[in-house]
Amino acid sequence: MNFLSCLFFFVIFLYANGAIIKNETLKWNVSVPIKYYVDSSAYYSYATYAFASIEKNTCLKFEQVGHKLENENGINIHWNGDTCTIDFVGMKPKSGNTIYAFSSIEKNTCLKFTQVWQKLENENGINIHWNADTCTIDFVGMKPKSGNTIYVSYDCYKNEVFIISLILQVLGLEDEHNRFDRDKYVLIYSDNIKPKLRQYFIRENTSETETYGIEYDYGSIIHGNPTMYHHNGGKTIQAIGEHGYYYQKMIGQRRAVSFTEYKLINYHYCNSSCDNIYKEKNITKPTCLHGGYPHPNLAKCGTCLCPFKLYGTQCRQLQAPEHYCPYQERTATNKTELIEFRRVASCTTRITAKDKGARVHLRIMALYLSDYAYCARGHSYFEVKYKRDKGLMGICFCNEIKDIEDSHDIYTEDGEALLIYVGYYLTQYANAFYDQHWEIDFENDKEEL
Repeated sequence: MNFLSCLFFFVIFLYANGAIIKNETLKWNVSVPIKYYVDSSAYYSYATYAFASIEKNTCLKFEQVGHKLENENGINIHWNGDTCTIDFVGMKPKSGNTIYAFSSIEKNTCLKFTQVWQKLENENGINIHWNADTCTIDFVGMKPKSGNTIYVSYDCYKNEVFIISLILQVLGLEDEHNRFDRDKYVLIYSDNIKPKLRQYFIRENTSETETYGIEYDYGSIIHGNPTMYHHNGGKTIQAIGEHGYYYQKMIGQRRAVSFTEYKLINYHYCNSSCDNIYKEKNITKPTCLHGGYPHPNLAKCGTCLCPFKLYGTQCRQLQAPEHYCPYQERTATNKTELIEFRRVASCTTRITAKDKGARVHLRIMALYLSDYAYCARGHSYFEVKYKRDKGLMGICFCNEIKDIEDSHDIYTEDGEALLIYVGYYLTQYANAFYDQHWEIDFENDKEEL
């Protein structure tokens, strides 16, 4: 194949695979000329002719540049004496989702990131590389003498939350299912794990890891999924306890960052980030409730970083509801009452026990919501936060409960329950009964889990 024919083959393959267009790839931005670079050993005139011919017969425009295109979209043409080929069909994924992931971490922590234009080999930092096979990292925590590498593939390049989970692991977060206290929350089925990958299920040592007092979070984006690294189709991770059935549907989710992920990063890196500002501006360190904590971002010192759906100076206030929502504040008494959520809406309701020392009892009676492979926050779900620490992701419900024998009881650890409903279709709903309760010994129950 001569050079000119090779160029046509090459350029056309960037857009289509044979006679069909490759639909799952990102689309090139054709509102501006697509840049291309030809290295010094190639034939500029032939390349120019090839691109000009495509311009003549399509709406596309091309612009030649004098440097290799490494950190922006475009086409690099290199001479290869042996064969005509390309390294990727369609447009390679841009760094947009990666940039979003880094900016999200900056927004919620004291950390700052700087983009550089060369691979980090002999210095600390994070390299993002394309890998057609898998989304993974090469090392948890900072490498001693070289840059860490995050590999991004088709499985995650469109998912900012997945990319955030990889960055957080590079920053030091270990898999949630490997916490030293994991045996209270999950079972690990070693026989179902590929033998060479069992090292990724080793329980962490208390002397080598720190939880900063934060409880196990089934909603963590660092948690493995139920069949992680299986070799026979069997479960490798099983949630246990009275709510294990529903937590099993949550583990492994990569749809929403849990509040506890950023909290761990902030407790580890940012505990004193605002101390100088407190002194210089005579600002009092805020008291934050419900699992919230002082915001470590220098632009927000003196405010609270609050759990999902809470805000305000002390994380007391609920985010405003939309149409069709029940009253946001309800009181649980000895009388059982019904709360109903309906239709397309985004609602948050707090139920508080009337008497001091009482807990809230909820019975989820009926719901009809979208079904997902992993049930977590999204555009259709029902979440019940029943822990003292409202920063932990609550029990999430998806799909449906329609029979009384499928109803599920939840007892709060303190005198408050936070209910979050998001409905996407007019036919969706969630119903629950509630009252106050006295008879649960929560400390003993927690130890028995």
